[in-house]
Amino acid sequence: MIARRTIGGYILEEELGRGGAATVYLATDVKHQRSVALKLLNADASSALGGERFRREIEVVAKLQHPHILPLYDSGEVDGLLYYVMPLVTGKTLGDRIAREGPLPLADVRRIVNDVAAALDYAHRHGVVHRDVKPANILLDEEHATVADFGIAHRALDGSADRLTTVGLIIGTPTYMSPEQSTGSRDLDARSDVYALGCVVFEMLTGEPPFSGPTITALVAQHIQAPVPSASSLRPEVPAAVDDVLRKALAKEPADRFATTRDFAVAIGEAMDSPGIGRATTVPSAPGAPSVPRHARRRWRVSIGLGAAVVIAVMAFAASRATATREEDVPSIAVLPFTNMSDSRDNEYFSDGITEELTGALSQLGRFRVTPRTTAFAYKGRTGDIRRIARQLRVRHVLEGSVRRGGDSVRIRVTLFDAESGEQLLNETYNDAFGSILTLQANIAALIAERLQRRLLPAESAQLMARHSVKPEAYEHYLKGRSFFDERTASSLAKALGHFQRALEIDPNYARAHAGLADTYSVLAWRGYAAPTELFGRARESAVHAMALDTMLAETHLSLGIIHTFFTWNWAAADTQTGLAIQKDSTLARAWFFRTWHLFADGRYDDAMASIQRARTLDPLSVVTHSRIGSLLYFERRFSEADSVARTILQDHPDAQFAQLLRARALAAQEKFDEAIKALPPDSVMLGSYEAGVAGYVYARAQRRENALAAVRALQNRSYVPAEAVAAIYAGLGDIDRAIHWLDVAVKSKAVGLLTLAREPMYDTLRSDRRFEQIIDRIGLERSIRTKAGR
Repeated sequence: MIARRTIGGYILEEELGRGGAATVYLATDVKHQRSVALKLLNADASSALGGERFRREIEVVAKLQHPHILPLYDSGEVDGLLYYVMPLVTGKTLGDRIAREGPLPLADVRRIVNDVAAALDYAHRHGVVHRDVKPANILLDEEHATVADFGIAHRALDGSADRLTTVGLIIGTPTYMSPEQSTGSRDLDARSDVYALGCVVFEMLTGEPPFSGPTITALVAQHIQAPVPSASSLRPEVPAAVDDVLRKALAKEPADRFATTRDFAVAIGEAMDSPGIGRATTVPSAPGAPSVPRHARRRWRVSIGLGAAVVIAVMAFAASRATATREEDVPSIAVLPFTNMSDSRDNEYFSDGITEELTGALSQLGRFRVTPRTTAFAYKGRTGDIRRIARQLRVRHVLEGSVRRGGDSVRIRVTLFDAESGEQLLNETYNDAFGSILTLQANIAALIAERLQRRLLPAESAQLMARHSVKPEAYEHYLKGRSFFDERTASSLAKALGHFQRALEIDPNYARAHAGLADTYSVLAWRGYAAPTELFGRARESAVHAMALDTMLAETHLSLGIIHTFFTWNWAAADTQTGLAIQKDSTLARAWFFRTWHLFADGRYDDAMASIQRARTLDPLSVVTHSRIGSLLYFERRFSEADSVARTILQDHPDAQFAQLLRARALAAQEKFDEAIKALPPDSVMLGSYEAGVAGYVYARAQRRENALAAVRALQNRSYVPAEAVAAIYAGLGDIDRAIHWLDVAVKSKAVGLLTLAREPMYDTLRSDRRFEQIIDRIGLERSIRTKAGR
């Protein structure tokens, strides 16, 4: 029970339910002496919607009068919080029934679909899109289904400049969201509700929604990329023709779906009447559906949402298809982390290395869509149903295995599953000497390709062998170097350098070891362990050497692209090299990630956002990539949205420092200094140079001068002083001359943080100073960035 509180003319009696953006209460309507349901939006949702927009949408929704739509009684605003009032319905929801009974009888599915589709079609014809169609919003009685919660529907004002949807607010439930809705598109129409209804129908038929995942991020990524699963394979009594209807309703592109919910309901009914079980032909476009040439179909524009789990989802996605063929034509595979069966855990690097090598080899062939390492390794040590794992990773094929190493012998077991059919396409065990491990890996990769019906050309087979043409001892040191490199600590990076160097002493022509050295020096520069001029100079030397040895390695081109981005500040050369890396391996998420930053520096903000979102799509479980999407929003002065991205990350990864720092910066930019200080990682000043700089700036803006100066002293006591971090703190303190001085030092040392200088809000106090403009010119940042940042 809650303390009785009056809102408008309603007395709140008790809480009925709570979501990420609102709370529903049982309330008493004082005027009419009746029980009602009152939905009270929280502060975030109320602020994002705005009272005016809320009232205008409510006016439209309140006019909806249909036997299968739950009406709205009233709405209002109190203490800045928005609310609306609905009839109190005591019956069960569709969600309750599915939870209790599981899959529903086909006749009941058809009846419910017809009622819901009729309600939605009526709303769509009156310019309203529901946006939160789900089992919990479908009320059932003995005969009929009623659609509830049209309270914050989207008014589709076709062709009008007066579009009310606020960029950044995404209303809905991730389990049922269309791809365009989950990415915050402004252009939602009836087909978004068609998608959600398709998800609901799938759940009525099978007892579970079509997509699931361990986190909101993983779930939304599946809606964006995963093929639609087969309901008939999960429930044999469902005619296969229904699968074709669901594939059309759940198409990734709105133009590929049914034009109306009524068309969808008609097609479902016809499919349920189809005889037999087996693959049906594709359902043609419903009568009246617009015929849109594929090349002319409008891609939906991407934006990022204001997020909270369940009701408001945050996600980003790149619709770029320039380097990809149609997904259904490309075999998809995830290489799960191989299990280390050796007696010693010290051999973990070896089993992980085998996994990475097979992942890299298959990716480099360009014949497959391969789950990136970061995402696949999230399943390390986890067991479970292969079909479920495949669905979560959005692939049809899964490779798992184990490695046992003892002395000079190696035993590798590999099993390749077709998750759709359950068939084992490969189940082999190999015993060989360690000296043959490289040839063995190449042969396994070739065999996998063959089993996926992609027999390799002679040149491709030679490419696989060339990838592994290195002395085994050098290869072992390379694997150890990559293992330490992935830990990204000062001590592990030092060990990585040692192993890469040892690999090159054994085999000086090992291009990938040179590339490993280049990447390690670059990371050391980013982390502020030494002067960037020194470290990037070494990185460039190693990358150029790697390029001279092997021009086919995507990693080598990427290494050079990184150096041109952060060291030479040559955006054109960076674009060329990252472009070549993507050309050689379009699934290399790291290439899309780093491409973002030279595009950003060159003033190509939209291209930068598309690139980071492409990286996110390829590697949806990467916390760093997700946080960098928030960073771009922050640089665009979309602070509340950036904060929402950070909060979404922290729901699943509460210790993620990138997200903590993003929150602190976004909150400080909104002058919420107490909250910003609380958002900082513990002991920020004692962490890396970037963390200390952000912490010092936040303290400075919060008028905690001593804390800010303590951060300056901590930075100045380092062997390498990150000058741009010191400059940010002095900018926060309003000490313009000292800030400019330290920025000048930063330019001379090629500090990595300067790439975002023109848009970084921490330097806003310097923007009216001509010396700041001159520093931006010396770096070569585009004036378009500078102008936008100063708005």
